[in-house]
Amino acid sequence: MTGLPKILVADDDRRLLESLTVRLENAGFEVRCAEDGYQAVQMANRWRPDVAILDINMPAGDGFSVHERIKTLRGGVLEGVPIIYLTGERSPRVTRSASSGSAHCATQRSPAGVSAMTVVRTGVRPS
Repeated sequence: MTGLPKILVADDDRRLLESLTVRLENAGFEVRCAEDGYQAVQMANRWRPDVAILDINMPAGDGFSVHERIKTLRGGVLEGVPIIYLTGERSPRVTRSASSGSAHCATQRSPAGVSAMTVVRTGVRPS
């Protein structure tokens, strides 16, 4: 246990996961990764992240359904975990879903799309 703020990143693009992991770790966060929706829910339940960054379109559960499932884990104890949706999809559906789900939305699918500052704006500060 490191005491660093914990970030869960879920995306089916391994290169993106690696890039985000490096950027966030260098900014002072502890990072765990999941490659699909099922893994993301399991990781959130075991590890209890401070923030979750979720791809919208990934196997075994899209970012919206993962967000809903995370909110109900452990009797709702994870309901307040800030969520950042990461997607290349630019549509009103994404914007509506993000705002109605109390999530932030990064619509660039690149490591720059989720900078350490995006995470900090969610209320989680690096050590």
